Amino acid sequence: ESSSEHAYEGLKVALEVLKILSRKDENQGRDRLGHAVGIIANQVLTIILRPVIDSVYTAFENGSGVITRYTFEESTAKSTMGPASSKLAGFGPGKKIKGVITTLEWNSNASTESTGMDDKTSSSLEWWTALLGFIQRITEFMRDKVLTQGPSDSIYPMFGSAVFGTPAPTKNTYSLPFDSDIVEHGRKCPILKLLGRLLWEHCIPQECNQEVLQGLGGIGGTVKESIAAFDSFLMNSRLIDTHTALSEYGTEFNMKYTEKVRTSILGRGRKILLDGDYHNSVQVGINVHEQKKGDRPAYMDILSIEEKDMSMFLLEACGISQVASDLMELCRQTMELSVDKFTSSQPLIPPTLFRSSRELLDLYRATIPTVHGSEIASIPRTAAIFHNDCVFFAHNLLTFGLEYRDRFLPDSKGNESPMKRMCTFLDLVPMFRELAERTINDMIWLQKRQLCEIVNPRLEYLRDALGSNEGVVEWTDAETAVTAGLYHLRHLSQAWKSMLPHQVYCITMGSIVDSLLKIFLDKVLGTKDISAPACHFVSALFRNAISGIAEVFGSPFNPTGGSKDAENFCALQPKFAAVGNFMDMGLADINMALSEGVFRNLTGAELSRLVKAVFQDSEGRMKLLRLLESN
Repeated sequence: ESSSEHAYEGLKVALEVLKILSRKDENQGRDRLGHAVGIIANQVLTIILRPVIDSVYTAFENGSGVITRYTFEESTAKSTMGPASSKLAGFGPGKKIKGVITTLEWNSNASTESTGMDDKTSSSLEWWTALLGFIQRITEFMRDKVLTQGPSDSIYPMFGSAVFGTPAPTKNTYSLPFDSDIVEHGRKCPILKLLGRLLWEHCIPQECNQEVLQGLGGIGGTVKESIAAFDSFLMNSRLIDTHTALSEYGTEFNMKYTEKVRTSILGRGRKILLDGDYHNSVQVGINVHEQKKGDRPAYMDILSIEEKDMSMFLLEACGISQVASDLMELCRQTMELSVDKFTSSQPLIPPTLFRSSRELLDLYRATIPTVHGSEIASIPRTAAIFHNDCVFFAHNLLTFGLEYRDRFLPDSKGNESPMKRMCTFLDLVPMFRELAERTINDMIWLQKRQLCEIVNPRLEYLRDALGSNEGVVEWTDAETAVTAGLYHLRHLSQAWKSMLPHQVYCITMGSIVDSLLKIFLDKVLGTKDISAPACHFVSALFRNAISGIAEVFGSPFNPTGGSKDAENFCALQPKFAAVGNFMDMGLADINMALSEGVFRNLTGAELSRLVKAVFQDSEGRMKLLRLLESN
């Protein structure tokens, strides 16, 4: 008895001395008592509480048994100098203690039936209540055996703040107990954050199905009761003066659950976007071009009209990434879940699932340009895939909300669901369209620049060389320029023809081809003297270019279709062909061609320059020039 009293009196005296010293050092900003209590609290955290919580994490990660029950035994014994028990609360192994020792020992039982490893959520929360009970019992022991010896009641909140408090927030704040908290605080992460992370990952379900929703009330009730009891104990023990951060998991369990479902869906979407191979493509849409050719009467081509043409509402056949296809399927699954009858029992779930579907699409717009931005900006096929993805999303989103708007069930009172007015994706359509347009326009500009870099150096002296009466190196360079330009166009055609919609492919290639034709036209139309051999050379060169361009637009099975598409989509093709034809004509032929409208794509000034460059001064040339000037 005397030893016990002496031991307790010694602790009480030590704490009193620290309190006195703290008052003396108050002006210097030092709190010796608070520092000593912090050391004791840190020992409790480092030796007992954190290892126990870590063991629960490890059990879930390994799929081993999670502790579901702790048994405690408290004993008091008189001891001489010797090592303390390794499980002595508040002291580390190997410490030397003299006097009366109060020991708290515990045993634990593990169970493999409650790990819930299939969906990372425990079907039974015995492990959670056991863990809170363990922390409560250790805290109770420290309160009764240590804190009661303190000189004043201020020692209780000191210990409570040290064990259950949260450090001042840094510039990075986190709304959820993710690993970023562990990284920020390291091994000294507050145990409330560790417990909150356990709650989030292993107590709150992440699946949204009938079975989970039926058991959600029981899970929420257990969580709420256990946290309320834990908070009540801490406040009654004067360790804290308000509820802990864990209390929101009990009071707002349904909100936390819907947020967990949303996070799970977005996690699946993120995995699709980051882990999927963006270069894998699938074909979607309808081949409108081929169907029109099959069903369209011949006279419709002559009249250039469409009779009851509804193809503008169809997605034309194109190649999209498997990633975009999988993400759109996930959006559909999420929306199907939002209108299912069993989700109507939770009023927060349908709007949360609707929001998650929209956020999946936002996630695509944020992730793909960031991860694959350099490839989209430089590789034609990747740019085409991204363009088609955006067109695919925009097309589907036009009617996506309408597919589900009327399927939302009324609430329990029979009132119409507000989701019928909210369910729309139309506001996302312009964003995807703008992204698609900007991507393809940037790629067109890049290809035009590359084409100029390929062709222009070889045509630098062509204008002066056209006055030669025999073949020169500059003519050979011009032929090489045509060959190199057509090779570049064929390379683009291989990348785009099977990927882009037919109409988009023709418009895109037409714009790039025009840049090539303009380079040659500028050289020829700006020449002041063209010899007869040079005329024949230019005519052959232009015919070769037109033939190669037709191949770019056509196919081996339909070569004539390529010529027709080239004429329709290359604005400079008729002018280019007219200049080529001009080179093989005499003055009489030119007069005849003028009456037939062969040169309608050339201005009078351009024709006059060609006439002056090709033909020597004569009466026939003067008449033709006067005719051109009058028109």
